[in-house]
Amino acid sequence: MSPIRSFVESNRRAATAIERRLLYTEPLTGDYELTVARAMNASAGLIVDIGGGRRCVFAKHRRSAAKIVAVDISAEELSHNEDVDERIVADATTQLPFANDSVDVVCSRSVVEHLPAIDGYLAEAHRVLRPGGLTVSLFASKNAPYALIKRALPHSVGRRLMHAIKPYSSPFVGFRTHYDQCTLRAMKRALARHGFEIVETRVSYYQADYFKFLFPLYLVNLALELAARSTRCTPLAAGVLIVARKKPAALEVDGLPLSALG
Repeated sequence: MSPIRSFVESNRRAATAIERRLLYTEPLTGDYELTVARAMNASAGLIVDIGGGRRCVFAKHRRSAAKIVAVDISAEELSHNEDVDERIVADATTQLPFANDSVDVVCSRSVVEHLPAIDGYLAEAHRVLRPGGLTVSLFASKNAPYALIKRALPHSVGRRLMHAIKPYSSPFVGFRTHYDQCTLRAMKRALARHGFEIVETRVSYYQADYFKFLFPLYLVNLALELAARSTRCTPLAAGVLIVARKKPAALEVDGLPLSALG
């Protein structure tokens, strides 16, 4: 083992020893997986996994006749996915290859922060979802310390750094991030603009795994993390999970919405 790798590993061991005493280190990935699974099993319709990539984390929970379709911009990533019923190469920010009102759930995990413009994606999600259909999104919040560092660094430098400090991480860690409207408050407003109503929100403050490579930096981040969590400062959350529902179309009589008829 190289001296640098040995130094990093010793710092990670020290940080992990402290982390074992914390009670909140579970990220939202498990919550996301079970949330989508519940929605999928309550439906016999179409479930669209945006950024489906190499695997579908919720497919193993399927207990209904629902069909799972993975959509990703990378054909190479999709070629490894054996968990879904269909794989489609498409850009979710421009056009999803589904008819209007035909999808029961549109979900994404660690995808939204990589989209250059979120509004195109939300508009397409709203178009393809049936009235009452759900969108479930798990994404990194742009104001978390690790996100601020990534945003400050050139992409090539940030990518090398991420793989150096998290050598066993999944490939998407190095993808370019944009963090467009990636806070709880901004995303709620964006969803409302596109005709969604919020069903549920959750945040996670855990991000210390990014800083274990340098123990003093880990301690500084841990102090910030604990302060944000204790004050429920959601703008500083590390991760955000949002479930939103497409509002049913307003009923009309002679061109007027029923709500206007008194």
